[in-house]
Amino acid sequence: MSFLSNAEIVIKALNDYYQQSISREKPVIDQVPLGKIIAALELSSHISAGGLSGESLSQFITKYLSSTTRLHHPAYLAHQVAVPHYAGALAALIDGFTNNPMAIYEMGPGAAGIEYYVVNWLLEKVGWQPAPLKMQSNILCFRTKGGDELQLELRDKLNAQGDFFLSTTSFNAKRYLRLVFMHPNTSLDDIKQLIRKIRHLINTDGA
Repeated sequence: MSFLSNAEIVIKALNDYYQQSISREKPVIDQVPLGKIIAALELSSHISAGGLSGESLSQFITKYLSSTTRLHHPAYLAHQVAVPHYAGALAALIDGFTNNPMAIYEMGPGAAGIEYYVVNWLLEKVGWQPAPLKMQSNILCFRTKGGDELQLELRDKLNAQGDFFLSTTSFNAKRYLRLVFMHPNTSLDDIKQLIRKIRHLINTDGA
C-alpha cells in the first residue's frame, strides 16, 4: 500500500465518522473500560508485527474512532475543547508530514512566514505595533570564557545584516564551539575570517 492509498483509507474513515456524528447515528461517547479499548485495538499485535496498512489500517482506524468522544455531535457539550474544523485537520496533516519548525528559519521558512503574518495580524487587532520584517536567523553560538571585544565586533558586523544573537558560557571552547547558522548574505570569506578569529580566541583563552 502507498501513502496515497492509506491516506484515502484514513480520510474516508474520518468522513464516515463525521457523518455518523452530525446525524446522531452514534452517541457522543461510548466509554468502555480502558482494558477493553486496548484489547479491541489489538495494540500488542500491531506493535510486535507492524504492518498497519491497507485493510489492517482500515479496521484499526474504525475501531479507534469508535472509542473517541464525538465533538461534532449536536449533543456534545464543550469541555475546554472546541469542535474542530476539517481545514484544521488538513493543516495538521501537512504540518505532520513536512515537520518544519518555526523556531529555526532555515528549517521552515514557509511556516515561519505564516506565523509571522498571523501574529502581526493579531497584534494589529488589539491595537499593538506589529513586529518589523527583519531576518532573525543570524545565530552564532560559541562558548568560551572571554572575548568581549570579539563579541562586539561580530555583533556590529552582523547587526547590519539582521538581528544577531551571541551567547557565551564558561565551558571549554574547543569542545563546545558551535557555528549554528549565518545570514544567507554572509560570504564564504566572511565565514572563514570569523572562524580564524574564533580559533585565535580559543588559542589565547587557555582552553
